[in-house]
Amino acid sequence: MLSLNEQQLTACQQHNMNHFRDKMIQFLRSSHPDQIFNIVDEQLQQYVQSGIINAMQYHIKMEQDICRYLEYSLFYGWDFERSPSTSWITELLMNHHINGTTKMDKIELSMESHSNARMHTNDHTKHSYSQYP
Repeated sequence: MLSLNEQQLTACQQHNMNHFRDKMIQFLRSSHPDQIFNIVDEQLQQYVQSGIINAMQYHIKMEQDICRYLEYSLFYGWDFERSPSTSWITELLMNHHINGTTKMDKIELSMESHSNARMHTNDHTKHSYSQYP
């Protein structure tokens, strides 16, 4: 039987987090080069790391949902859920009775309808998370 001590478990969790963060950075760079061409690697790494942690604090746990959260962060600002104009998002994200996928679906539908109401088409709402590996 394999047994890990707390230090080994923490190291494994950190390794997995770093791997996922790097995968998300690669995904965002390849999927949205125009939006992040001027963000240096270290800064993007910090943004993505913070975004993953924020998503997990909102009980968004599925990789594809975290990816959507990061895409919204990229398009609408890295603290989009705290903006006064989107206070409804904070309420939704803080609701522990709704799972992460449902939260992201509701945000997506609302953002798309607001964007389409202002501009009949908006490239910022065309997410590529469905192409996420």
